[in-house]
Amino acid sequence: HKPFSEGVCNNCHNPHGSNFFGMLKNRMDVLCYSCHPEAEIKFIKANTHKPVIEGNCYACHSSHVSDKGKLLLADVDDPKLCVNCHGELMKEAVDGSNHPLFKTGKCLVCHDAHGSNIRGMIVKEQGGLCFSCHGTGLGEEIKNVKSQHLPFITGECTKCHNPHKAKLNSLLMAEYPDLCLSCHTS
Repeated sequence: HKPFSEGVCNNCHNPHGSNFFGMLKNRMDVLCYSCHPEAEIKFIKANTHKPVIEGNCYACHSSHVSDKGKLLLADVDDPKLCVNCHGELMKEAVDGSNHPLFKTGKCLVCHDAHGSNIRGMIVKEQGGLCFSCHGTGLGEEIKNVKSQHLPFITGECTKCHNPHKAKLNSLLMAEYPDLCLSCHTS
């Protein structure tokens, strides 16, 4: 980090004392945004990552030194970056199925680490996101049929599938007929 390498600690820290973590002059996000104002505009979204909201940039970034890009604590595609906060969620399903990207800790292929205007902090609308990997052949299956399942057509994959892990094959949320009856109650 430039202030650290230049030895200007008092750019961020108050050497006499502070009510903020690490004797910072202000909340960490306020300090970070004072040099990186474009980040605040880019990061604050309808669905903002909790560390961003709380000004805990250090949850993912080192404020002084890192051998990773953007002063990250771990590589972008390293699950260690997310496991400290999301460890319980990141445990694989022993019996059942795990999404390959989830299993390999490639969280940022689907999620924006700072914030997104899309529910789940995903990088693009669910259908487009899922179909960017799973699109081949799925449309061909139903191209000429008269009745098409609306969640499939509208790209609401998580109506039936868990995007991370499930106790059932194909990441299904429930067994039939319960899966169908969760929406088709009448």
